[in-house]
Parts: sequence; C-alpha cells; structure tokens
Amino acid sequence: MYFCRTSFTSALPHFHWKYTQNKRACDGTLFPTMMRSIVQSPSFGLIWALCTLTVLAQQSQHKDLDALNRQAIELQRNGLFQESAPLFEIVIERLETYNASDDRHLPSAHYNLATAHNQLGDAAAALYHYQRAVDLVNNPGNSDIYLPSLRGLGVLHLTEGNYGSAQDCFQQIVGQEPWDHSATFNLYSALKEQGHTDKAIKILDFLVQTDDSYSLGVIERAELELAKDFVDQEKLNALRKSLNRTLQKHPLNVHAHIVLAQVLIEIGYPLQALMAMQLVITTVTSTDPGIYGQLCIAARLG
Repeated sequence: MYFCRTSFTSALPHFHWKYTQNKRACDGTLFPTMMRSIVQSPSFGLIWALCTLTVLAQQSQHKDLDALNRQAIELQRNGLFQESAPLFEIVIERLETYNASDDRHLPSAHYNLATAHNQLGDAAAALYHYQRAVDLVNNPGNSDIYLPSLRGLGVLHLTEGNYGSAQDCFQQIVGQEPWDHSATFNLYSALKEQGHTDKAIKILDFLVQTDDSYSLGVIERAELELAKDFVDQEKLNALRKSLNRTLQKHPLNVHAHIVLAQVLIEIGYPLQALMAMQLVITTVTSTDPGIYGQLCIAARLG
C-alpha cells in the first residue's frame, strides 16, 4: 500500500505564538482554534481532496496489478509460459515505475519471469531475472523466494559451464539447507568440473553418508571407486549395501542395477551379478546396452 506523502505545511496559515506568553496555549484553547483555522482554510479542502484521490488511484492500481499478477501465475501453472512472460514483464515494469524496488512482490515477479524464460529456452534472460530476484531480496533468511531463485540460477550456471558461479550458488543453499541432496550433488559437480577433486569427493561422501539411498550420489561414488586402479574392497562392500538400498527405493533405476553388477563382479560375486542382470532384463524395459554388457561379463566370470 502506498500512502500519500503530500506536505500540508506550505498550504497552511502561518501561526506565530509563544508558549509562555500566550494565555490560550496555557488554558487549552489554542489547539482547537488552530484546527478550526486549518480546516476553514480555502487550501485545505483542495489538498485533502487531492490526497484522497491519490490514495484511491494508488489502491486501484494495486488491485489491477494484483489481478494481472494472478493471471500470469495461473497461465504459468498451466504451462503457458509464452503467454505468462509478457504479463510478468508488465508487472515488473509497473512495480519499478512506482519506485517499489523494495516491494516484496518484485523478487517474485522476477523469479516467475526467469522460470518462464528458462522453460522457453532463453538461458540468458532466465539468468538475468534469477539474478535480479536474488539481488532484490532484502532479508534472505526470511524469504520464500531467495533459495528457489538461487537454485534456478545455480542450475543454469552449471548447465552453461559457469562452474565457479554455480559453486557459489550451491554453497549458499547447502549452507542453509544441508539436507538438500540435489543442491549438494550439484555442488559436487561444480567442484569436480573445476578440478577440485578432493573437495568434490568430500562433498560426495557427505551426501552418501547423509542419505545412502540418494541414487545420483551413490551411483557416482561407486563409479569413482570402480575407476581406481586399486579398488578398496571395504568401500565397495559399503557401496554395495548403499546400492541395494537405492534399488529398494528406486527398483526401476537401470543405471543403479548396472553399477551394482559392476561392484558385485569387482568384489568377486559374478553369479550374483549374473542373477541381478537377468532379473533386470525380465522386469525392466530398457535398451541400455550396459545391461547386456554386464550380463556377458558376469556370465563369463561365473
């Protein structure tokens, strides 16, 4: 809500009095007299009317803007991003025209517009508006739009190969929400792509220890271990258990099945790997050549 800030001072009659010398100031009759003079002033009615009209006009503008924003959000919910984007642009333009850079609705409008551009494949525009949403949040710790904007920004930076910027985004998210497995895995990916292997593996180990049923983390950790020249049997056995838990939660994850078979073969259980791959073939519809590759290796070793 915008309030009228018109100054009444210049339009009021000039009153000159001294508190200690004016009897009416002491006996309480001066203030009512002043108020009567103000109200009866020819300028007062005009200024009062102008102020009232200004407030009513601003209230009307806010109602129209709210309706436009709701319409854009509804279009976005229905997947009509091409139609919602121009409406969010109008919302942003009007909010900025009202000099409302600290308005709580402005970051949300930028976030929604960024989402629309992202869905439409315009990465540059999406990056710009996600960044604007992040910058406009005055109190990140008490905002429901800050972390989603930061997450969208981080994912785009990661996709575009801006790994340092992606790292900054996901570090902030994990710092506030360490249980966010997706952000943690993306932080690992950003570190890994920059060549910070030791830091990346520490992040990945933290993720697997926090939730060893998170498939992306467990699969990645197992593949890193399998890629070593000298595999650690103890670690592989632990990863085998984690992969089994992952498959209990995601039984149709073909990639997890393939990696589990690789682990089983590596630790000396080719028959179990063979049975696992045969089970996958009968229960999962997939053309992944890795399934048959592991099946052949397991059959040969078994």
